[in-house]
Amino acid sequence: AGRQEVLHAAGGWTVVNDAYNANPDSMRAALSFFSALAVPGRHIAVLGDMGELGAHAPEGHERVGRMAAEAGLDALVCAGELSRSMAAAAIAAGMSPDAVVWTPGRDEALEAVRAMGLVAGDAVLVKASHFMGLERLAEGLVK
Repeated sequence: AGRQEVLHAAGGWTVVNDAYNANPDSMRAALSFFSALAVPGRHIAVLGDMGELGAHAPEGHERVGRMAAEAGLDALVCAGELSRSMAAAAIAAGMSPDAVVWTPGRDEALEAVRAMGLVAGDAVLVKASHFMGLERLAEGLVK
């Protein structure tokens, strides 16, 4: 559970729960897998803070933001204080500011995704370090 776990919501959207752990390399792999996922709707990623990066945390979060922009996502929600720079880097790398949302935490990120009006055919990737508790966000999206 929590490692590229594909969940199907009653509303017809797909949630990829990969919220067990995260680092820049696993974020890259998850974004690659997710962007190749054939769905008729939107690709929305909810990416949260990555822990245990030490002095490399700012650069690591910025790198993930650039990767998210390159992944061709329709929308990006960044959750957590460290992820503020992820959102800024995604915009700097070419994502529309209208497609990027930064939130301070899990609950606000869940509300941001719900506000996007998920419909059948959409897919949502949920990935962060375990301390962010984003598995609860994934659960909230499939209820």
